[in-house]
Amino acid sequence: MLFIHFFAISGALIFAVCRTEAERGRGKLMKNHLLLLFCAAGVLRILAAALSQGFGTDTACFASWADRIFTLGPGGFYSPDVFTDYPPGYMYVLWVLGAVRNLLGMEYYSVPHLILLKLPAIACDLACAGKCSQKQAFFLCAAYLFNPAVILNSSVWGQVDSVFTLAVVFMCLCLIRGKMYPAYLSFAVGVLIKPQTLLFAPVLLAGIIDHVFLTDFSWQKFFKNLIQGLSAVAALVLASMPFGLLNVWKQYFSTVGSYPYAAVNACNLWGLFGLNWISQDETFLGIPYRIFGTAAIAAAIVLVLLLSLRNKRDHEKYPFLGALLVLSIYVFSVRMHERYMYPGLLLLLLAYVYKPSKHIYLCYGAFSILHFYNT
Repeated sequence: MLFIHFFAISGALIFAVCRTEAERGRGKLMKNHLLLLFCAAGVLRILAAALSQGFGTDTACFASWADRIFTLGPGGFYSPDVFTDYPPGYMYVLWVLGAVRNLLGMEYYSVPHLILLKLPAIACDLACAGKCSQKQAFFLCAAYLFNPAVILNSSVWGQVDSVFTLAVVFMCLCLIRGKMYPAYLSFAVGVLIKPQTLLFAPVLLAGIIDHVFLTDFSWQKFFKNLIQGLSAVAALVLASMPFGLLNVWKQYFSTVGSYPYAAVNACNLWGLFGLNWISQDETFLGIPYRIFGTAAIAAAIVLVLLLSLRNKRDHEKYPFLGALLVLSIYVFSVRMHERYMYPGLLLLLLAYVYKPSKHIYLCYGAFSILHFYNT
């Protein structure tokens, strides 16, 4: 427990130093050192990956799925006799990892194998931090690269939340720049990787309202965006076809319907009331918990859309809207896993990059420490 407190306090100190130095403008003078910063962060993650097997159940799943898809191919991957709770997107990544392991003859759970399994998440960690380097560079990158919660999630536990988070962040950046088609595609990629990306659909909707309807509306622009959106959906379907569309459809519904509990190890409102792993069909004042959870999601969506409309001329709002949405849902809705707040961390930091505010940065630090303890 002492080590946990040590890393949490270290993280808080890193956040404080990085914000102080970024405000002084020193980060802009150290852009040439970014490569060194990223190399140091990469080496630290590789060491952490090598020293920890990760969360045993998930590590075993990723290892077996990688071998399974390499052996059977996409068409034979999904089966009612084998547990799988990921859609096809990350299976393509595991297909490559399975090929590498077999080609190089890596032993199961050897150090090279553990690093290999965690490598996609580590690479996406670095890519996510790179999105913060575009304006205030060095110190804000450091605030993410050396965030203990981020390192713990990907490099120690071996989770892959950073992979779909990268797609969500890229979508927000495309919306900031008014590039709608890449935003549609990145959203589709995120959904293909993890269904949790669907939580960010209201942010994409806010972008569509801003860029299609409220800015120089024309029917030509409307139909152009409609065709682009449908082509992104078509791309998602095409990527799913090798696995069998019926299999993929069942997989999505199975994943979305899993963990029907008030809280799933989440340090949120429901966990605070001691309702961890308690059925969402239990009641309070005669109303099932799931109804309260649905109402919380609806309220968060309405709030985000209203804020977006109120600030319709502010095209740098999307990271903040995404953070507000996912963190509000995490805190107040049911069926939340402890890692569901993860995308909110980077979105908060990105929101700070575009709209420097000590309150946003304090939220980034607070939720990072909460995520670290919760994981």
